This record gives sequence, structure tokens and C-alpha cells, in this order.
Amino acid sequence: MLILGLVLSIICLFAGLALSAVSHHPLPSKVSGFRQVFDGLRKASPASFLDLGILLLIATPVLRVFGSLVEFAAKRDWRYVFVTSVVLIILAISVVFGKG
Repeated sequence: MLILGLVLSIICLFAGLALSAVSHHPLPSKVSGFRQVFDGLRKASPASFLDLGILLLIATPVLRVFGSLVEFAAKRDWRYVFVTSVVLIILAISVVFGKG
């Protein structure tokens, strides 16, 4: 899962850089919101591909923790379910209340 997320992120980042070089658009200085990213992808906006690459890179470890939670629950390893749940809650709190 980690490798797949990294590869997808790199593909999006390279696509954004290539589109920016071909279309002579300047690189963005800020990350757009979710709606702007998906609207921009339909228009082949270089900034949207770059933003999606960054979002995928951020989401990859979170998805891995969630996958671990599901795996531990399937194995009924409740100690690790608890620990992984705490980690997932901490990640969620940092996403919701983080600034940047």
C-alpha cells in the first residue's frame, strides 16, 4: 500500500510538472482545496496534478494505518486494534485541527 501510494503520488507530481513545462504555467505557491483540485483535474490544470500528488503522499500513511486496523480486527488482535485506533485518532485530530 505504501509503495502504491508513493508511485501514484510521483506520477501525479511528474504529470503536473510536465504539464506546467509544456503549457508554460507557473508553479503554484499554495495548495488548493479539494473541490478546486478535482475541478482542475478535469481541465488538466498542472497545479491540480501537483496538489493531487501532495494529497496522495499525505494520505498514503493514513490509509496504511487504517488497513492495519482492519487487518488486526480480522485477526481479533484487540491489543493492536486499540493501539492502531489511537494512532488513527491522533492522525485524524491532526488533520482536522492542523494549520498550514
